[in-house]
Amino acid sequence: LLPTGDVAFTVSLSTYGKRWQLGVAEVRTIHCQNILTEADPAKLRFRVFPEGDAGIRVDPAKGIDSPALARLIQAFDPTQSAAEIAWNFQEMTIVPTADPDRWLGVGRCYLGSPAITVSHDRGRTWAPAEALRFAPDGPPILHPMTMCPIARLADGRYILFFTNNDGSARNAAHVWDGDGHTRNPQWFAIAREIPGESRNGGLLFGTPRLLVDVDDTIDPNLKTGLSMPQFFQDSGRHFVCYNANKEHLFLDELPASVLDEMTPPTPA
Repeated sequence: LLPTGDVAFTVSLSTYGKRWQLGVAEVRTIHCQNILTEADPAKLRFRVFPEGDAGIRVDPAKGIDSPALARLIQAFDPTQSAAEIAWNFQEMTIVPTADPDRWLGVGRCYLGSPAITVSHDRGRTWAPAEALRFAPDGPPILHPMTMCPIARLADGRYILFFTNNDGSARNAAHVWDGDGHTRNPQWFAIAREIPGESRNGGLLFGTPRLLVDVDDTIDPNLKTGLSMPQFFQDSGRHFVCYNANKEHLFLDELPASVLDEMTPPTPA
């Protein structure tokens, strides 16, 4: 439920070839038009956006030369064309902005970074996604193929959860490299909007901070590190829930003082 009253969620549509790690995917948003007023499920009305043959995809022109994409192809099928898979985009989360018609979407992709897309008509149409950066003219944020949710705080700031790993750190071989390599530790960063800025979704992030890491020297049943963080607020307090090795759920409170320390200053 967005502040505009819209109720929307996202779905990832995937197609896998001989190597699922090199599959392609796009995102669509599904808008529930009367779910807040209609009690009969049979009468619920839904619309899917964007309309047409293609969903929200990464702009291949902005990602085809990505080193992370090249490592992924080299690991699984060096004959694969980068142009054919560079547009992969999955697991998008939606946040509103100060402009009620303008929404941001952030999701995972093959670029070794989260990808960001912008809608100026409340989720009906979306710009091609591209790598999310710490600042409009700053370096890309590092991230593999795992969930990277973004959420909007009640005061208009944003919080992003990511793993600060493009598939080359901690002995990882590529963005799909699990076994704790790419999904451990978990990081987060706070952002604010830059008035009048369109690049990077208008976002400026502060210095990221380590949220938590997990012992990946052991060998549990599902050694997958940390994943699926979910942020929520209640009575002025801030929380994140996440899983470790897909065996245990944890709930942490993020002190407001910490979020304030991590907030970048207002641009001059």
